[in-house]
Amino acid sequence: MKGRILYIEDDKDLAKVIAEDLLFEGFHIVWGEDIKTMYKLLEEDSWDVLLLDLELKQQNTLQEIPKIRKKYPFLKIVVASSNVLGTVIRQCDESGTDDYLKKPYDIEEVLLSLEKVIPETIRIGNYLFLPQTQVLEYVEETKKLSPKESQLLRLLIDSKGESVSYAEIYQKIWRGMENEGSLNNIVSSLRNHLKKDENVQVITMRGIGLKLSVRMQEN
Repeated sequence: MKGRILYIEDDKDLAKVIAEDLLFEGFHIVWGEDIKTMYKLLEEDSWDVLLLDLELKQQNTLQEIPKIRKKYPFLKIVVASSNVLGTVIRQCDESGTDDYLKKPYDIEEVLLSLEKVIPETIRIGNYLFLPQTQVLEYVEETKKLSPKESQLLRLLIDSKGESVSYAEIYQKIWRGMENEGSLNNIVSSLRNHLKKDENVQVITMRGIGLKLSVRMQEN
């Protein structure tokens, strides 16, 4: 599943088309058509994105955004409106929205917006890695990686189980300057971060480079 979307839109025809397309794209989506339903659904479940029409049944939802942002600080908010005035767009931004869709919009515009606001998440065994925020999660534990730890982990992930040469590591992380001591420290730190899952290992290929091994768990 790509993400959990709460979609609040009073145009039923538009909502039906967008909701069906998002389901087809792999998102979990629930639709509502008024503010009361929005708050009820926000309370009942957790969401990645609130896709919110700015004008619901002749009621402007702009004033609701600061309240939502305060209560749900990690929720991404994308507003949609036929209003193209720069002052309105600025007000939305200042209120705490993450993106603005101009009506009429189609599914491709929605998907582009969701790509911008939903952080990329990569599963590594029992870990979740969020490259954009350099965060590594394990169950309820969250660790903030250093920039170079994050770069090395991403490089190993992208190699898809193949070894990454020391030359490539130095080129991409240290701009070609060999820094064995710093690399050893980062590898040691990454191994410590990943030690809770014995199926995940950073392996040293002597004289060659490094690789990330993720073994399938036995049933």
